[in-house]
Amino acid sequence: MSAAHCVNIQRGTFELSEKYEKEANRYFDFLKSYRTRESESEHASFKVSFYALKAKISVVKQHLSELLPRRSIENSERTHKSRSSQQSSRHTVSTRHSSLSAQSEILKQTVKLETAKTRLKYAKEEAELLHREATLKAEKNVLAMKRDVDEAESGLQAVKKALDFDLKDYGESYEPPLH
Repeated sequence: MSAAHCVNIQRGTFELSEKYEKEANRYFDFLKSYRTRESESEHASFKVSFYALKAKISVVKQHLSELLPRRSIENSERTHKSRSSQQSSRHTVSTRHSSLSAQSEILKQTVKLETAKTRLKYAKEEAELLHREATLKAEKNVLAMKRDVDEAESGLQAVKKALDFDLKDYGESYEPPLH
């Protein structure tokens, strides 16, 4: 790979990285404006993905920065690598690959954690609402029963007034007049 090619890749990576970051920030603002359960969940998930990708881009940028001066020196000196330096290079690439795999796994677990936290938050809110709903339903039932009792008592009082008598005055043998 030539130094010019590395410079072009590096420049393109920087430009695309900046463009992605601007678009991601617009998306964050868009999600924040909705304030729904789904938008908050998507925001948390996308935030983790965004920072994961940003970290990977940073690693690529660093690798390109390291690669560019090395390529220039190699081309100017026109020396061949020895086997030990090739093995060292392979080890470095292997180590970087392992590091990226570990970072990827950490990011996956972080996404799962953030998603679980968001679900927990809404589950708690839903449980609280269900509790309030059950309490209100019970209070409504008690109120309906009180209303029934009050209606029955006022109906009895109205009948007593209409008949203008007290059952105690007549005993058990009272028979209402027939009209």
